[in-house]
Amino acid sequence: MNREKEYNNYLLLSKYSPNTYYIYNCYAKELFNHKHTGIINQEDINYLLAKHNHRVYRAFLKSFLELFNDTHLKIPKVKGRARQKRLKYLTRTEIYKLIAKLPERESTLIELMFTTGLRITEAVNLKVKDIDQTESTIKGIGKGNKDFEQPITKGLRKRLYMLANQTDRKYDQTVFYYGEVKSPRKKALYEIQKNAKLIVFKHVTPHMIRHSCGTFLREQGWDLREVQEFLRHSQLETTKIYTHVDAKKLRDKWRTTF
Repeated sequence: MNREKEYNNYLLLSKYSPNTYYIYNCYAKELFNHKHTGIINQEDINYLLAKHNHRVYRAFLKSFLELFNDTHLKIPKVKGRARQKRLKYLTRTEIYKLIAKLPERESTLIELMFTTGLRITEAVNLKVKDIDQTESTIKGIGKGNKDFEQPITKGLRKRLYMLANQTDRKYDQTVFYYGEVKSPRKKALYEIQKNAKLIVFKHVTPHMIRHSCGTFLREQGWDLREVQEFLRHSQLETTKIYTHVDAKKLRDKWRTTF
């Protein structure tokens, strides 16, 4: 069995999310096109990391080397502390502008993501059967193939069922139907961005909605561990990006003090 087939089998048997599986598969194809044998040296590693200098590619390359026991090859560590990017999010007012003015499908999708903190892949994969009408909760499989269960409002539950009925969705089909497209996630992103810029004058990304949820929870007094649990972050370090809310409160407190 050649390396390309072996890596493909490894991906099929892995517990990666569908999105991670797709990304790793694309990276692997590029690598095998670069080196037809799949056997790479340290010079190749340095070249590939210079081309894809980000966390996801480094994780892919690490899994690739571990699979084929290329332990003599090293992935250079990032020198110095990486500069933290400025957190991009929408205010509650901007979120509700989008909900009020976007078409019904995209409006409901944004309300779902904002009130539950779902990632866009988790949201577009939501099935009719995953909505619990009695408890007003939704269930699904999230990042790392981990099960999740999030509460939803009665109003949102009603909107989800109405949307499913409009598109004649069956019990085991997804609520957000985008036709026979290869990637519902990309189609949903396109539909949101097409109109959002005219409404809030910003380039809206799906993770901005998730960041908006985390920011709003902190503004409402939730502590970091509560936000971590709600957004399903594996490490508290990830949730600390929402401390910008604390910094704003301290500035406001300072202004009232002096």
